[in-house]
Amino acid sequence: MESLLNTDWLALAYNELPLLLLIVGGTLVLLADLWWPQHILPRWARRKSATVDVHVPDRTPLLLFGMLAALVAFIACWRLWVQHEMPNQMGMLVIDRFSLVGGMMIIGSTIAGLALGWGYLFQHKLPIGEYTVLMLFATAGAWCMISSANLLLAFVGIEILSISAYVLAGMDTKNRLSVESGLKYFLLGAVASAFLLFGIAFFYGATGTLSLVGFTNDGIMQAPTSQFYLILGTAFFLVGIGFKVALAPFHTWTPDVYEGAPIPVTAWFASAVKAAAFLLFARVMLVVLPLMPALGTQLIAGLAIATMFIGNMAALWQDNIKRLLAYSSIAHAGYAALALVTMATIPEAGITSLLWYLMSYSVMTIGAFAVVQLLGRDGEELTSVGALAGLGERHPWLAACLSIFLLSLAGLPPTVGFMAKYYLLANLVAAGHWGLTIAAIISSLISVGYYSYPIVVMYFRPVANQTPHNSMNVGVPIRLVIFFAALAVLVAGIFPDRLMSFIQNSVLL
Repeated sequence: MESLLNTDWLALAYNELPLLLLIVGGTLVLLADLWWPQHILPRWARRKSATVDVHVPDRTPLLLFGMLAALVAFIACWRLWVQHEMPNQMGMLVIDRFSLVGGMMIIGSTIAGLALGWGYLFQHKLPIGEYTVLMLFATAGAWCMISSANLLLAFVGIEILSISAYVLAGMDTKNRLSVESGLKYFLLGAVASAFLLFGIAFFYGATGTLSLVGFTNDGIMQAPTSQFYLILGTAFFLVGIGFKVALAPFHTWTPDVYEGAPIPVTAWFASAVKAAAFLLFARVMLVVLPLMPALGTQLIAGLAIATMFIGNMAALWQDNIKRLLAYSSIAHAGYAALALVTMATIPEAGITSLLWYLMSYSVMTIGAFAVVQLLGRDGEELTSVGALAGLGERHPWLAACLSIFLLSLAGLPPTVGFMAKYYLLANLVAAGHWGLTIAAIISSLISVGYYSYPIVVMYFRPVANQTPHNSMNVGVPIRLVIFFAALAVLVAGIFPDRLMSFIQNSVLL
């Protein structure tokens, strides 16, 4: 009781302003969705698609309000980042520049995910209010994950994020694949959560605390079984978090879920969910790896190598564009895991590489999925890579943007993907991991094969179907997402110094 009275509630509210904005914004959208008047759709929606039910109430303002709440939370993160020079721990939460830059990354992905839902939700008759609420609450859960100084709060954040993600994956109930993806994601996610909980329990058995501050050599309990509990906790935690970030062999859910989920949700999964899980992974491993550097590094390195090669090799045989990008996501999870290996030897370099890679991948994959969504026809998503034939002639700007994103995913200059891999490999070499560096280079060369396939189809294969794509998705929000993503990929690739300085200032330990 005394600790509650001594708490500086104003300071706590100010430092947690992004989280409060997301929760309040989601709650207001939820209440407004219940009481929204039954107006018909606006004229522009009725004109552009005969498949839309004009008697569905227009809830576009809810989506706009959700985007506004996320934007204000992003600005709050930026203001806190500018003002925070040292970590500020308040109970179970730690507000430092690492969590703030991660928050900006995740909230930015949420804004893009809401923007992609603008036309898609109307066209597929999906509930706008529910979509907006789930996105905001899931982002709040992600914030709890990355700013947590206590494993119990981290687990609560994981569950808030995961439950929202399960519903988002299966929200298109008229689509069998969407329902199937939601069910698979839920069942396997529940198993992964159990492994995470077991890992946290073993960590507690080894240290006697759930606070990450207690994870030190002095904090390890003197019982003979403490080191054994620490090893078990690390193993169970790797299995649970490996599912969340799609590390092999815990990746099998990814292609099915990415294929079945609505495209805006898939883009958000590949960026925000993956980033939140990796940032939590990094925060925990930052205190666990020094306690068992050899074993922990070997486990993560083995998972990273398997993930890179399995993801890239499987992607070579894909003709479905969503499954191709899903296996690409798996491979990139392997590259990002290499940054954690570097972190065991050079912590600041490893975290810098991880943030660079997660930022780069988020922008690239959101842009790629946005182009794929824009090419949907008459309420149907574009699925086959062959459907891109002749795109370079019919829609040059879309073909150019998709080419930029694919080349960046392959790690070719002058894109941000190249710089991300360059810094990652340079830090691996600095840490003395030459074998992992060579494996990553070989894996990247393999990926060029399937990233170049859609580009060849767009520019060198004749048009098989002259039917123009549906203009329902062609709106200002999705065009802005594609434009700014392509611009960021090129500008950050050609002029990386400013972004690198920003990231380095965020990981001072």
